[in-house]
Amino acid sequence: QVRGNKGKPSPRFLLLRAVNSLPVSNMIHVFCFGIVVVGVQGLQIGTSTHGASSVALPSFFDDQTGQTEALEEDGRWWTRIGGQVFHAPPLQTSLSQKVSDYFYALGSEDALPAELVKHRVGGQGRVHVFHVPQGIHQLQHSGGVHTGDRKTSVTALVQLQNRASLDTQFPNYQLKSTYVDPITLLGTGAANILEQADHKVTSESVMENVREISSFYTRSASNATATAQVESWLRGKFAEMQLTTCSQLFSASFIPRKLPNVVALIRGETNDTVTVGAHYDSRPFDGAAPGADDNGSGLAALLVIAKAFAQSGVQPHKSVYFVAFAGEELGLLGSDAFAAQLQTPSGEIPPDCRLDINNNHTHQALILDEIGWASPNLTKLTVNLESHDSSAELMDHLAKVNAVQGNKKLEVVHSSNPFGSDHMSWLNRGFPAVLCINGDDNHYPGYHTSSDVLGNINPDLLTGVTKMTLGALFRMAHVHSQSEAAS
Repeated sequence: QVRGNKGKPSPRFLLLRAVNSLPVSNMIHVFCFGIVVVGVQGLQIGTSTHGASSVALPSFFDDQTGQTEALEEDGRWWTRIGGQVFHAPPLQTSLSQKVSDYFYALGSEDALPAELVKHRVGGQGRVHVFHVPQGIHQLQHSGGVHTGDRKTSVTALVQLQNRASLDTQFPNYQLKSTYVDPITLLGTGAANILEQADHKVTSESVMENVREISSFYTRSASNATATAQVESWLRGKFAEMQLTTCSQLFSASFIPRKLPNVVALIRGETNDTVTVGAHYDSRPFDGAAPGADDNGSGLAALLVIAKAFAQSGVQPHKSVYFVAFAGEELGLLGSDAFAAQLQTPSGEIPPDCRLDINNNHTHQALILDEIGWASPNLTKLTVNLESHDSSAELMDHLAKVNAVQGNKKLEVVHSSNPFGSDHMSWLNRGFPAVLCINGDDNHYPGYHTSSDVLGNINPDLLTGVTKMTLGALFRMAHVHSQSEAAS
């Protein structure tokens, strides 16, 4: 199953690892839920080997044939992928016998980088096994720009013994032990203002925004009339907050007209930037496209965060952009156009919303996409933080805010294989960015259909993610009260 099509190529493989350093002869149960292949163009049906050919090819067995039990009796370590069982090289191999020396990838064989191909020791169809005793660092980078056409459901195999089960298909995010909360360094004024702003984020406020957003018959970027209507509505919303508001008009080669990002700016003491962003376009391209979760939920959170931040009266050290992106569903067009202006300003952003930016300025982003649907497959309300490890500071801020929410806190998980949403427009330029998305987005039944409606939105999940993002923004922007700024 391929998760969708954002219109641009993606990395076509997904790295998976069994992590315990146990002998192959020990039986290890590895469960993997909801795997979705990344951009599976040109999948190979046959088998082939590269590199260390002394290893017998692993095999597939249908889960219903009873051969699962035979594998267990053989004592081989194995991996369950969907409804099939995959077992690793047998004991007689001349290669090492530690599970930690072997890695898996899913996807097209012709998409594997040369560095991976030379370590390939077996596989069948879309599954590949690699022998890399030197360490995982050799497999963590595929090279090139990752634009992505979907969001992955799994980034690592989690090795479980005694048939343990998972509550989610992503590993839990662990707040770093060395984390220092910036709010504690900014004085009591900032902390008090943050608390007051947090109280303004209510389930009523976010759900009312989703209701308004999803009441548009469509927000498809291919519909010029609908796009103009949504642009006008968004500009009105930001104007009500008394924010400096502009439309960034940008072109795409395959669209005969310009598309508008709607941009609101709070100028800081510096031209370093923090952007909170969410796309406003929806799918399907034709017919009704209410897009309540994708991405009415993210857009609603953006508006509530902007209002709470603007009304807080804080003075940010960094300049803060609130941006509703056009054309995400056409290939991350709006976010790419906006992030390009942060990297190389060309005057495309109107002067009122333009900063004097040079290469010495820093840029970060928090992106909100599909944060309203609570999957019945998960036992807890779950948000997934998707990014590279280079954005760990941002994820720590989000996790810290969640940790102090008491009995309303969410389950926070982490995907380190980012692609397929607007955070990539920052990551591809070397800027830290994190996508907040629900913990099981691949299984949303209303995805890109006219059934993506308000009734599918969980108010508690949406409110929790909104509060997380607002608190992280306060920390990232290095806010302080106006009185503290004057002193």
